[in-house]
Amino acid sequence: MLKRSPWQLAHWLFAACFASAMPAHAFPERTVTIVVPATPGGLTDILARLIAPEFSQAWGQPVVVENRAGAGALLGTQYAMRSKADGHTLLMGSTDLLTLPLLNRNVSIDTVAGLQPVGSLASMPLLMLGSSRIGEQSLPKVVEAMKKSPGKFTYASNGIASILQLYAEMFSHEAGVKLLHVPYRGAVEATQALAGGEVDFLVQPATANVIGQVTAGRVVPYAVMSRQRIAQLPDSPTVSELGYPQLETELWFGLFAPANVPAPIVEQINAILRSAMRKPEMQTRLKALGLTAREASVTAFSRFYLDEHRHLEKVVRDANIVPN
Repeated sequence: MLKRSPWQLAHWLFAACFASAMPAHAFPERTVTIVVPATPGGLTDILARLIAPEFSQAWGQPVVVENRAGAGALLGTQYAMRSKADGHTLLMGSTDLLTLPLLNRNVSIDTVAGLQPVGSLASMPLLMLGSSRIGEQSLPKVVEAMKKSPGKFTYASNGIASILQLYAEMFSHEAGVKLLHVPYRGAVEATQALAGGEVDFLVQPATANVIGQVTAGRVVPYAVMSRQRIAQLPDSPTVSELGYPQLETELWFGLFAPANVPAPIVEQINAILRSAMRKPEMQTRLKALGLTAREASVTAFSRFYLDEHRHLEKVVRDANIVPN
Protein backbone atom coordinates (compact mmCIF):
# COMPACT_ATOMS: atom_id res chain seq x y z
CA MET A 1 0.00 0.00 0.00
CA LEU A 2 1.23 3.50 -0.78
CA LYS A 3 3.10 5.43 1.90
CA ARG A 4 1.60 8.88 1.54
CA SER A 5 3.72 11.85 2.53
CA PRO A 6 1.75 14.65 4.18
CA TRP A 7 4.05 17.11 2.44
CA GLN A 8 3.39 15.82 -1.08
CA LEU A 9 0.68 18.32 -2.03
CA ALA A 10 2.67 21.15 -0.46
CA HIS A 11 5.63 20.15 -2.62
CA TRP A 12 3.51 20.17 -5.79
CA LEU A 13 1.91 23.50 -4.91
CA PHE A 14 5.27 25.08 -4.04
CA ALA A 15 6.67 24.02 -7.39
CA ALA A 16 3.67 25.41 -9.24
CA CYS A 17 3.65 28.73 -7.39
CA PHE A 18 7.30 29.42 -8.15
CA ALA A 19 7.24 28.23 -11.73
CA SER A 20 7.80 31.73 -13.10
CA ALA A 21 11.00 32.12 -11.09
CA MET A 22 12.90 29.76 -13.43
CA PRO A 23 13.17 30.10 -17.20
CA ALA A 24 12.11 27.02 -19.17
CA HIS A 25 15.06 27.47 -21.58
CA ALA A 26 14.79 25.59 -24.87
CA PHE A 27 12.43 22.80 -23.98
CA PRO A 28 12.11 20.31 -25.51
CA GLU A 29 15.59 19.70 -26.84
CA ARG A 30 14.75 16.39 -28.52
CA THR A 31 11.94 13.90 -29.10
CA VAL A 32 9.36 13.67 -26.31
CA THR A 33 7.92 10.24 -25.48
CA ILE A 34 4.47 9.65 -24.04
CA VAL A 35 4.49 6.24 -22.35
CA VAL A 36 1.24 4.28 -22.42
CA PRO A 37 1.25 1.43 -19.86
CA ALA A 38 -1.21 -0.59 -21.93
CA THR A 39 -1.58 -2.26 -25.29
CA PRO A 40 -2.53 -0.25 -28.42
CA GLY A 41 -6.19 0.43 -29.07
CA GLY A 42 -7.44 1.13 -25.55
CA LEU A 43 -8.67 4.48 -24.30
CA THR A 44 -5.33 5.37 -22.69
CA ASP A 45 -3.55 4.70 -25.97
CA ILE A 46 -6.13 6.59 -28.03
CA LEU A 47 -5.87 9.65 -25.79
CA ALA A 48 -2.08 9.67 -26.01
CA ARG A 49 -2.24 9.54 -29.80
CA LEU A 50 -4.81 12.34 -29.87
CA ILE A 51 -2.66 14.77 -27.88
CA ALA A 52 0.77 13.86 -29.27
CA PRO A 53 0.28 15.95 -32.45
CA GLU A 54 -0.82 18.92 -30.34
CA PHE A 55 2.51 18.93 -28.51
CA SER A 56 4.50 18.26 -31.66
CA GLN A 57 2.89 21.21 -33.41
CA ALA A 58 3.47 23.52 -30.44
CA TRP A 59 7.12 22.54 -29.99
CA GLY A 60 8.28 21.76 -33.49
CA GLN A 61 9.71 18.52 -32.12
CA PRO A 62 8.63 14.90 -32.63
CA VAL A 63 6.34 13.48 -29.95
CA VAL A 64 5.99 9.70 -30.02
CA VAL A 65 3.72 7.29 -28.19
CA GLU A 66 5.39 4.22 -26.73
CA ASN A 67 3.28 1.31 -25.49
CA ARG A 68 4.84 -0.53 -22.55
CA ALA A 69 2.20 -2.99 -21.44
CA GLY A 70 2.60 -5.73 -18.87
CA ALA A 71 1.66 -6.60 -15.28
CA GLY A 72 -1.38 -4.39 -15.52
CA ALA A 73 -0.09 -0.84 -15.79
CA LEU A 74 3.00 -1.63 -13.74
CA LEU A 75 5.76 -2.00 -16.33
CA GLY A 76 5.01 1.19 -18.23
CA THR A 77 4.48 3.17 -15.05
CA GLN A 78 7.76 1.98 -13.57
CA TYR A 79 9.59 2.86 -16.77
CA ALA A 80 8.20 6.40 -16.82
CA MET A 81 8.85 6.97 -13.12
CA ARG A 82 12.49 5.91 -13.50
CA SER A 83 13.12 8.07 -16.56
CA LYS A 84 15.18 11.23 -16.38
CA ALA A 85 13.17 14.04 -14.78
CA ASP A 86 13.62 16.53 -17.62
CA GLY A 87 10.15 16.44 -19.21
CA HIS A 88 11.14 14.39 -22.24
CA THR A 89 9.33 11.29 -20.91
CA LEU A 90 5.68 11.60 -19.93
CA LEU A 91 3.11 9.05 -18.79
CA MET A 92 -0.51 8.73 -19.85
CA GLY A 93 -2.32 7.45 -16.79
CA SER A 94 -5.74 6.77 -15.37
CA THR A 95 -7.37 5.72 -12.11
CA ASP A 96 -5.30 2.52 -12.32
CA LEU A 97 -2.21 4.49 -11.26
CA LEU A 98 -3.68 4.67 -7.77
CA THR A 99 -5.49 1.36 -7.55
CA LEU A 100 -2.55 -0.70 -8.81
CA PRO A 101 -0.39 -0.22 -5.70
CA LEU A 102 -3.40 -0.18 -3.39
CA LEU A 103 -4.70 -3.57 -4.55
CA ASN A 104 -1.51 -5.45 -5.41
CA ARG A 105 0.83 -6.32 -2.55
CA ASN A 106 3.61 -7.11 -5.04
CA VAL A 107 3.76 -3.51 -6.27
CA SER A 108 6.40 -1.53 -4.42
CA ILE A 109 6.25 1.74 -6.38
CA ASP A 110 4.73 4.88 -4.87
CA THR A 111 2.65 6.52 -7.58
CA VAL A 112 2.01 9.57 -5.41
CA ALA A 113 5.56 10.50 -4.45
CA GLY A 114 7.07 9.17 -7.68
CA LEU A 115 4.93 11.07 -10.16
CA GLN A 116 4.24 14.73 -10.89
CA PRO A 117 0.64 15.35 -12.03
CA VAL A 118 0.75 17.52 -15.16
CA GLY A 119 -2.84 17.87 -16.29
CA SER A 120 -6.24 16.29 -16.78
CA LEU A 121 -7.52 15.04 -20.13
CA ALA A 122 -10.86 13.33 -19.87
CA SER A 123 -13.27 11.29 -17.81
CA MET A 124 -15.78 8.56 -18.54
CA PRO A 125 -18.97 7.69 -16.65
CA LEU A 126 -19.31 4.37 -14.88
CA LEU A 127 -22.42 2.22 -14.93
CA MET A 128 -23.86 -0.23 -12.43
CA LEU A 129 -25.17 -3.09 -14.52
CA GLY A 130 -27.19 -6.19 -13.84
CA SER A 131 -27.97 -9.39 -15.69
CA SER A 132 -31.37 -9.46 -17.37
CA ARG A 133 -31.90 -12.95 -15.95
CA ILE A 134 -32.25 -11.53 -12.42
CA GLY A 135 -35.57 -9.97 -13.37
CA GLU A 136 -35.06 -6.84 -11.29
CA GLN A 137 -35.08 -3.57 -13.20
CA SER A 138 -34.04 -1.11 -10.48
CA LEU A 139 -31.19 -0.78 -8.01
CA PRO A 140 -33.43 -0.59 -4.89
CA LYS A 141 -35.13 -3.84 -5.91
CA VAL A 142 -31.89 -5.68 -6.62
CA VAL A 143 -30.35 -4.46 -3.34
CA GLU A 144 -33.42 -5.79 -1.53
CA ALA A 145 -32.96 -9.16 -3.24
CA MET A 146 -29.23 -9.20 -2.43
CA LYS A 147 -29.91 -8.54 1.24
CA LYS A 148 -32.37 -11.43 1.38
CA SER A 149 -29.77 -13.84 -0.05
CA PRO A 150 -26.28 -12.91 1.21
CA GLY A 151 -23.51 -14.43 -0.91
CA LYS A 152 -25.88 -15.76 -3.58
CA PHE A 153 -25.42 -12.95 -6.07
CA THR A 154 -22.20 -12.70 -8.06
CA TYR A 155 -20.29 -9.84 -9.63
CA ALA A 156 -17.70 -9.82 -12.39
CA SER A 157 -14.48 -7.86 -12.66
CA ASN A 158 -11.51 -7.59 -15.00
CA GLY A 159 -9.34 -9.55 -12.58
CA ILE A 160 -8.42 -9.96 -8.93
CA ALA A 161 -7.33 -6.66 -7.35
CA SER A 162 -8.60 -4.77 -10.39
CA ILE A 163 -10.26 -1.38 -10.69
CA LEU A 164 -13.63 -2.97 -11.51
CA GLN A 165 -13.39 -5.10 -8.38
CA LEU A 166 -12.79 -1.99 -6.33
CA TYR A 167 -15.85 -0.25 -7.78
CA ALA A 168 -18.04 -3.28 -7.08
CA GLU A 169 -16.69 -3.54 -3.54
CA MET A 170 -17.49 0.13 -3.02
CA PHE A 171 -21.10 -0.62 -3.93
CA SER A 172 -21.21 -3.77 -1.77
CA HIS A 173 -19.89 -1.87 1.24
CA GLU A 174 -22.21 1.12 0.90
CA ALA A 175 -25.32 -0.94 0.12
CA GLY A 176 -24.62 -3.39 2.93
CA VAL A 177 -24.76 -6.48 0.74
CA LYS A 178 -22.50 -9.52 0.40
CA LEU A 179 -21.56 -10.53 -3.14
CA LEU A 180 -19.40 -13.29 -4.57
CA HIS A 181 -16.51 -12.08 -6.75
CA VAL A 182 -15.95 -13.82 -10.11
CA PRO A 183 -12.81 -12.41 -11.80
CA TYR A 184 -12.32 -12.52 -15.58
CA ARG A 185 -9.28 -11.90 -17.78
CA GLY A 186 -10.44 -8.46 -18.88
CA ALA A 187 -13.24 -5.92 -19.00
CA VAL A 188 -14.60 -7.24 -22.30
CA GLU A 189 -14.83 -10.77 -20.92
CA ALA A 190 -16.54 -9.47 -17.77
CA THR A 191 -19.16 -7.67 -19.86
CA GLN A 192 -19.73 -10.78 -21.99
CA ALA A 193 -20.17 -12.85 -18.84
CA LEU A 194 -22.84 -10.47 -17.56
CA ALA A 195 -24.62 -10.39 -20.92
CA GLY A 196 -24.52 -14.19 -21.03
CA GLY A 197 -26.01 -14.56 -17.57
CA GLU A 198 -22.90 -16.08 -16.00
CA VAL A 199 -22.83 -13.39 -13.29
CA ASP A 200 -25.37 -11.01 -11.79
CA PHE A 201 -23.68 -7.64 -11.38
CA LEU A 202 -20.90 -5.52 -12.85
CA VAL A 203 -19.56 -1.98 -12.70
CA GLN A 204 -18.20 -0.91 -16.09
CA PRO A 205 -17.20 2.29 -17.91
CA ALA A 206 -19.88 3.50 -20.31
CA THR A 207 -18.04 2.48 -23.48
CA ALA A 208 -19.76 2.03 -26.83
CA ASN A 209 -19.62 -1.74 -26.36
CA VAL A 210 -21.31 -1.56 -22.96
CA ILE A 211 -23.98 0.87 -24.17
CA GLY A 212 -24.63 -1.53 -27.05
CA GLN A 213 -25.24 -4.39 -24.61
CA VAL A 214 -27.71 -2.20 -22.72
CA THR A 215 -29.65 -1.05 -25.79
CA ALA A 216 -29.80 -4.65 -27.02
CA GLY A 217 -31.45 -5.61 -23.73
CA ARG A 218 -28.72 -8.05 -22.71
CA VAL A 219 -27.87 -6.15 -19.51
CA VAL A 220 -29.85 -3.83 -17.24
CA PRO A 221 -28.52 -0.34 -16.36
CA TYR A 222 -29.23 0.16 -12.66
CA ALA A 223 -27.45 3.46 -12.13
CA VAL A 224 -24.93 5.96 -13.42
CA MET A 225 -22.10 6.66 -10.98
CA SER A 226 -21.55 10.19 -12.29
CA ARG A 227 -23.01 13.35 -10.84
CA GLN A 228 -25.37 13.70 -13.81
CA ARG A 229 -27.28 11.32 -16.03
CA ILE A 230 -25.71 10.51 -19.38
CA ALA A 231 -27.22 11.27 -22.78
CA GLN A 232 -26.89 7.68 -24.01
CA LEU A 233 -29.07 6.40 -21.15
CA PRO A 234 -31.29 9.33 -20.13
CA ASP A 235 -33.65 7.13 -18.10
CA SER A 236 -30.93 5.64 -15.92
CA PRO A 237 -30.76 7.45 -12.54
CA THR A 238 -27.58 8.57 -10.83
CA VAL A 239 -26.37 6.95 -7.63
CA SER A 240 -27.14 10.19 -5.79
CA GLU A 241 -30.74 10.07 -6.95
CA LEU A 242 -30.94 6.56 -5.50
CA GLY A 243 -29.49 7.55 -2.13
CA TYR A 244 -25.82 6.66 -2.64
CA PRO A 245 -24.02 9.99 -3.17
CA GLN A 246 -20.85 8.51 -1.66
CA LEU A 247 -20.59 6.24 -4.72
CA GLU A 248 -20.17 9.12 -7.14
CA THR A 249 -17.02 8.52 -9.16
CA GLU A 250 -15.73 8.45 -12.72
CA LEU A 251 -12.92 6.81 -14.59
CA TRP A 252 -10.40 9.59 -15.26
CA PHE A 253 -7.35 10.06 -17.46
CA GLY A 254 -4.41 12.40 -16.96
CA LEU A 255 -0.87 13.19 -18.02
CA PHE A 256 2.04 12.70 -15.63
CA ALA A 257 5.78 13.24 -15.48
CA PRO A 258 8.47 11.73 -13.27
CA ALA A 259 8.78 13.49 -9.91
CA ASN A 260 11.10 16.51 -9.81
CA VAL A 261 10.67 17.68 -13.39
CA PRO A 262 11.34 21.47 -13.26
CA ALA A 263 8.15 23.37 -12.57
CA PRO A 264 8.42 25.69 -15.61
CA ILE A 265 8.48 22.66 -17.90
CA VAL A 266 5.48 21.12 -16.14
CA GLU A 267 3.58 24.39 -16.51
CA GLN A 268 4.49 24.64 -20.20
CA ILE A 269 3.22 21.12 -20.89
CA ASN A 270 0.06 21.85 -18.92
CA ALA A 271 -0.65 25.02 -20.91
CA ILE A 272 -0.45 23.16 -24.23
CA LEU A 273 -2.60 20.32 -22.90
CA ARG A 274 -5.28 22.67 -21.59
CA SER A 275 -5.39 24.50 -24.90
CA ALA A 276 -5.83 21.19 -26.73
CA MET A 277 -8.64 20.06 -24.43
CA ARG A 278 -10.55 23.31 -25.09
CA LYS A 279 -10.62 22.84 -28.85
CA PRO A 280 -14.13 22.02 -30.15
CA GLU A 281 -12.77 19.39 -32.54
CA MET A 282 -10.97 17.64 -29.67
CA GLN A 283 -14.10 17.67 -27.54
CA THR A 284 -16.11 16.25 -30.44
CA ARG A 285 -13.68 13.38 -30.93
CA LEU A 286 -13.69 12.58 -27.22
CA LYS A 287 -17.49 12.69 -27.09
CA ALA A 288 -17.64 10.11 -29.88
CA LEU A 289 -15.60 7.81 -27.62
CA GLY A 290 -17.93 8.36 -24.68
CA LEU A 291 -15.40 10.65 -22.97
CA THR A 292 -15.77 14.17 -21.61
CA ALA A 293 -12.84 16.54 -22.05
CA ARG A 294 -11.38 17.77 -18.75
CA GLU A 295 -8.72 20.41 -18.31
CA ALA A 296 -7.17 21.71 -15.12
CA SER A 297 -4.18 23.63 -13.84
CA VAL A 298 -1.20 21.79 -12.39
CA THR A 299 -2.29 22.86 -8.92
CA ALA A 300 -5.89 21.73 -9.37
CA PHE A 301 -4.99 18.38 -10.91
CA SER A 302 -2.37 17.73 -8.23
CA ARG A 303 -4.93 18.38 -5.53
CA PHE A 304 -7.45 16.13 -7.29
CA TYR A 305 -4.90 13.33 -7.60
CA LEU A 306 -3.99 13.42 -3.92
CA ASP A 307 -7.64 13.64 -2.86
CA GLU A 308 -8.45 10.68 -5.11
CA HIS A 309 -5.65 8.67 -3.51
CA ARG A 310 -6.91 9.41 -0.02
CA HIS A 311 -10.46 8.48 -1.05
CA LEU A 312 -9.50 5.18 -2.69
CA GLU A 313 -7.19 4.29 0.18
CA LYS A 314 -10.11 4.78 2.57
CA VAL A 315 -12.40 2.69 0.36
CA VAL A 316 -9.93 -0.19 0.38
CA ARG A 317 -9.52 0.08 4.15
CA ASP A 318 -13.22 0.46 4.99
CA ALA A 319 -14.30 -2.36 2.66
CA ASN A 320 -11.56 -4.64 4.05
CA ILE A 321 -10.26 -5.38 0.57
CA VAL A 322 -7.15 -7.52 0.93
CA PRO A 323 -4.44 -6.72 -1.65
CA ASN A 324 -3.73 -9.60 -4.00
